[in-house]
Amino acid sequence: MAAKNSAAASDSYGDQEAGFAKLQGENFAYLMQKYSIILGRFTKKSKVDLDLSNFGGRVMHSSRRSARIFYDFKHRHFALEVLGRHGCTIQGVTYHPGSDPIKLDSQDLIEIAGKRIYFLLPKRSIFATFASQRTTPSEAQPSSVTAPDNYGVSADSTGTPDGHVSAAL
Repeated sequence: MAAKNSAAASDSYGDQEAGFAKLQGENFAYLMQKYSIILGRFTKKSKVDLDLSNFGGRVMHSSRRSARIFYDFKHRHFALEVLGRHGCTIQGVTYHPGSDPIKLDSQDLIEIAGKRIYFLLPKRSIFATFASQRTTPSEAQPSSVTAPDNYGVSADSTGTPDGHVSAAL
C-alpha cells in the first residue's frame, strides 16, 4: 500500500508535486511537504505523517512515534530525532531515544523497524530553476515552473529549503 502522497501511484512525468525532501523506500516514496514529519505506526491515539506499518516488515517493532525528521533552522540542515524505544540506524550507526538530533545528508540510509529508507534532497532549489528561466518566483505561474526531475545530492550542501522544490515523479 502506498503512502498518502506516494509516488508509487504515478509514473507520469506530467504529474509534479512539491516537497522539501523525499523519503524513498523499496515500495514507496514520500515527499516532505512541511518542515517536520513524524514516522511511526498510525493508531487511534497516535497520528503520524508516514505510517511505516503500511509497508510490511516488522510492524510490531515500529513504535507509534519512531522518529521525527525536521529542518533545523538554527543549523540550516535537516535532522532526525529518535523518538521510539527501538531506536534507528543512520548510515550504519545506531541511535537511541534521548540522543541529540542527527544531521541528515542527501542519500543517507535510515533504518527503522526493519524498513530501509533513503533521505533525499533536491538537486537544486526552486530558486535555481527560476534563475535558469530568468524570472523571479513572484513572476512565475505555477504551471510554468519546470522542475528538477529527481532527487539526489543537493547543489547546496546544507539542503536549505529556500522554498518548495518540485519534482516530476
